[in-house]
Amino acid sequence: MKELCFSEYVKCLQSAIQPPNNETYLVELLLNWIIEKENIKGKNQQPMVLTQSVISEIMNRKIEIPKAIKEACSKEKLLPEAISLCQTKIIPYLDYMRRHDMFACMRQAVNKDAVGIAPVNKDLFLNLLDEKKEADFLGSLLIYVIKRNNRYADPAEYVNHIPLLDEAGYKCPVCGVPLIEYVNGTTLPQYAVVHIYNEKITGAQEELAEIPKPQDMDDFNNMIVLCRSHAKRYLSDVTFDKYKQMREYKKHLKADYALRTENGSQEIENSIRSVIQALRRISNYAKLEALSLEALELDRKILPRNNLLKNLLKSQILQYYKFINEQFHTLERSEPGIFGIIASEVQLKYKKLANAGFSQEDIYEKLAVWLNKHLKKGQSAMCACRLIVAFFIQNCEVFDDSAQQSYLIPE
Repeated sequence: MKELCFSEYVKCLQSAIQPPNNETYLVELLLNWIIEKENIKGKNQQPMVLTQSVISEIMNRKIEIPKAIKEACSKEKLLPEAISLCQTKIIPYLDYMRRHDMFACMRQAVNKDAVGIAPVNKDLFLNLLDEKKEADFLGSLLIYVIKRNNRYADPAEYVNHIPLLDEAGYKCPVCGVPLIEYVNGTTLPQYAVVHIYNEKITGAQEELAEIPKPQDMDDFNNMIVLCRSHAKRYLSDVTFDKYKQMREYKKHLKADYALRTENGSQEIENSIRSVIQALRRISNYAKLEALSLEALELDRKILPRNNLLKNLLKSQILQYYKFINEQFHTLERSEPGIFGIIASEVQLKYKKLANAGFSQEDIYEKLAVWLNKHLKKGQSAMCACRLIVAFFIQNCEVFDDSAQQSYLIPE
């Protein structure tokens, strides 16, 4: 069961129920009793009939469950009858072995629902399973999935969101879960597009005064893609602090995207070479501090609350670490000892910033600005400066409390 929707519910039942268990039989079994009880009419004011083509489109997730059936399921009185249906028409006909696989599959779908099932509903379903109330579970879940969206998202809408998805790397910037799933060759969006600035922002008057209102709410810079769960959390209570955090996510996504789009280009590599050559000029040959060049995982260096910075650094290090390391080796061969001097200067600047109480994100950016200022390369070199800071974070004293020390360039 890939998702909590009616079509997947039917397919899950098919895996365990004895014949007849074809799609037509099961859809009619699960929906016709609602049509009859609520006297639901079709277009010609005749009793609604679920034709073969309608059933096929429901099961292929091309259409929603008819609106009248959805609305009828909002009535609490239908729940006992749904449970009774499952008790008499489904439970007795479940294969005695495959039924366990079916319930395990449904449990997993409830636990991992990407759309954002309310905690109270999740607890209800899981408790019913734990208590072995199988008919109650199936009946309650049936009513729930009928009311959920069944149709796949409009492909055209997905295409319009590709630039935002590309910027995010097709992963939620908050939790990292994939924003797109592919089921039987069909694209299944698992995201929501969120306006970072919106009219619901709450906070003190002086805080709100700091927020620039975009001229166009649908401007690319005011939109971000999140998994549905985090989109729901953000939009349910847009505080000033949440707004600032979302702005930071957007800023880092843009920086990371700029880096990814330049990946492999001769221009960025030339810029790195130029920056490393120019690094010699920032050294004042101050007394060397011992450097720890033991390469540690970023998980041990970056604080948990700076998860976005960690992901950005991982991307930078994976793409450019070897190239930057080679450039430092080339520089060291022509001028022995220069790497230790450069690294020492970076370390001294880091310690000053850390002692001043700056956050890790601020230190990362300020070190890049500091390098660029001394190199006098202008804004065009900022990307290369950030990459070199990432190199020293991975290998030297930046965000590193290791006691192992060395003056050698990393191999």
